[in-house]
Amino acid sequence: MQAQQTDPVAIAKALCLTIAHAGNRGVTSGHAYAALMGQLNLDQYNGILSVLKDAGLITERHFLLLPTEKLLANYTATQAVQQ
Repeated sequence: MQAQQTDPVAIAKALCLTIAHAGNRGVTSGHAYAALMGQLNLDQYNGILSVLKDAGLITERHFLLLPTEKLLANYTATQAVQQ
């Protein structure tokens, strides 16, 4: 079965919002991938995570995706603008 084509930028934004919202509790990488399985394959998912890590937005420890201060600052600013 082939994954349908989805905008990787939209997926990256959704992951960032989810991870930022979780804060220090983090998001289990396996659960995040399971939620996206119909949208992309594992290589695409890992590629998006690599881009987010290289950009300094997330870290990963023991398969737990955590937000960096950079992501949290951006998330907080976005939330303030929306209110």
